[in-house]
Amino acid sequence: MKNLIYFILPFLVIMGCSKDNTDDTNSIIGKWQMVELCLSDGSTGNNSTDCAQIENGYTFQFNEDGTFTKQDNLSICSNGVFTFNNTDIFLEYINEIGCPLIGDAYILDYKFLEQKLSLIPSEENNTCDEGCEERFKSITIEE
Repeated sequence: MKNLIYFILPFLVIMGCSKDNTDDTNSIIGKWQMVELCLSDGSTGNNSTDCAQIENGYTFQFNEDGTFTKQDNLSICSNGVFTFNNTDIFLEYINEIGCPLIGDAYILDYKFLEQKLSLIPSEENNTCDEGCEERFKSITIEE
């Protein structure tokens, strides 16, 4: 019986001290670059979406401290704070002169598809006539 305990005890200690398996592949924290733009064809009942590859797309940097930076050449709104839950990212732009979004939360639905972050304007913020989706790849992870 003692031999059995001496055999099993080291095995249990090794298993108890093994490294936790945390999977951060679905974390929004980091830098993301738009690589695809998907637009609906507007047909009812079809849900057909055409996606185009984007080169040198704009970027989002989501920081652990809850701040973000959007880098593009078109927008006057680029810095702010964010929060998120299981389905939505809430962006609040701050310290931006002329930004029409200051003080309002801009809400994006998000999901992860094939290691890409998919951002879709929520019902409240949808500026696309037929629906649109922007897909981003992490540029902090080497491919």
